[in-house]
Amino acid sequence: MTIEKRLALSNLYMILVPVLITFLIAGLCVAGIWFTITRSTGVGFEDSEDFFSASQGISTLVEEELSSSAADMKSKIARLSRILDRSSMTLVIYEGSLEYFSYGEKKPEDMQLLKAVSLFHDNGVVSNGERNLYSHTFSVGNKPYRLLLFSSQSNKSYASVKSVVALALIFLAFTIFFSVRLTNRFLTKFVFRKIKDPLDLLAEGEKQLGQGNLEYRLEFTEENEFLPICRAFNEMAMRLQASEKQLIQDENDRKELMADISHDLRSPLTSIQAYVEGLLDGVATDEKKKHSYLMTIKAKAMDIDHMVSQLLAFSQMEFDEYPLHLVSSDLSVIISRFLAEEREHYSAQGLNIVEELVPAVAIFDFDQLRRILSNILGNSIKYCRSGQVDVHISMQETEQEIIVEIADDGPGVKETDLPRLFDVFYRADRSRNNPGTGSGLGLAFVAKAIQKMGGSARAYNAIPHGLVIRMGFKKGKTL
Repeated sequence: MTIEKRLALSNLYMILVPVLITFLIAGLCVAGIWFTITRSTGVGFEDSEDFFSASQGISTLVEEELSSSAADMKSKIARLSRILDRSSMTLVIYEGSLEYFSYGEKKPEDMQLLKAVSLFHDNGVVSNGERNLYSHTFSVGNKPYRLLLFSSQSNKSYASVKSVVALALIFLAFTIFFSVRLTNRFLTKFVFRKIKDPLDLLAEGEKQLGQGNLEYRLEFTEENEFLPICRAFNEMAMRLQASEKQLIQDENDRKELMADISHDLRSPLTSIQAYVEGLLDGVATDEKKKHSYLMTIKAKAMDIDHMVSQLLAFSQMEFDEYPLHLVSSDLSVIISRFLAEEREHYSAQGLNIVEELVPAVAIFDFDQLRRILSNILGNSIKYCRSGQVDVHISMQETEQEIIVEIADDGPGVKETDLPRLFDVFYRADRSRNNPGTGSGLGLAFVAKAIQKMGGSARAYNAIPHGLVIRMGFKKGKTL
């Protein structure tokens, strides 16, 4: 359930729950008041006529009980207590001058009422405004009886009712107050807990990331507004973890690059130093030997120059400082022109080139394309074991790109080496002891140059042996 729905429900419950509780308690209070009126406080009498009628009825019942032949007359008369209680009346029966039966509360003002009724020969109804007295004399058999019924006026009964009503209203007010308070507290927890728990979870996640635990992920499945936030947090943590891994990899690559540069420069520099010392020490005694030493020094210097040139070009591309002049042209024409110019040079080095080209317009840089082809073909010559290698250059056009594949029948590379074949200074182990056979920058430059032209490059082993460089170029517009 979303936080928005919880807030809407809490607002609804905040109104409905106190109202329902108030109605329930109010009903109980009304029932209590009604019970008090009908069972306890009595109904009272508004005038003497009502009191006289009720008193006559009670007197008749008392006479009937006294006239019966039952042994326990008092217990029978006591059965009238329910009627007396309901009417808030006090009953006193005299047998002669002795009190025979009494029920109810007597009050001091009753003596004044007795004196007043004696003026009427002890029969009649008298009242002092607050208290009523009904007096009746009768005989049962030969025994004289006198019945006295006392009752308070209705305002006394209403005073008790008012007290009960006041207490009920106070209780109802407290009930409303506490129902609102408890409902508010419950609903606050109902909503606040669904906000506090995700916030605590996010705070813990921030703490874990701050301590370097980039593998920490939030486990949150509630379908509410915090779910996309927690997902975004996990995605951020994944990106941070990937960035950290990339930084570590970049640092390792930098260290490896420095080591490779040092290794690849040290060998030709050592050779140059040795031959220069040989010339200075007079080891080369004739002109022919001196010429040989100087040619070796020149070759080593050219190797260093080529390596530095490749490294500089790669670095410029890495920092987007290498100038590119992209054009949309027929790729097969440029490749054919390059092969026509360089075929004799490569044939002299044992490279037999067979091309299978088709017209296809692509986006590329003329100079960089020639350098790419030169690097790949030179790489095939360097790692040829037999001194003779066949190279097949093919083209095909797909819906997305123009593909150029250059495949040789050389030894190929290990499957474990393929993913790193385009890394800077990465070479197969067999050439590591002889840097002059390859700087490890050729294929790295190929991949970077094609990437800058909007394409891609990858390598895979040919069957039964050999290496295939597959290059994809962006399709151009046909003129």
